[in-house]
Amino acid sequence: MPTGIPRMDRFFDEGARAAGREAALAAFPAARGRMTILFAPTFRGDPRTATYPHDSIDFAALHALAVARDAVVIFKMHPFVREPVP
Repeated sequence: MPTGIPRMDRFFDEGARAAGREAALAAFPAARGRMTILFAPTFRGDPRTATYPHDSIDFAALHALAVARDAVVIFKMHPFVREPVP
């Protein structure tokens, strides 16, 4: 008996996928018609003092990749991480 995949069932529903895509494109209109690179890592450390080592991201290389691929990069940090992406 199929029981589904927790928190993932909506990705198998074509209507929900289409609605979610349109909502994302409404929030990030620059992504329409372009490749989208989503960077959504988890946090490091204790949830009360969660951090992410932003210095480990090569922003120049990521930008060059985005330009070469006509892509948009979206950063979605974990909600526990309070420090914004530089």
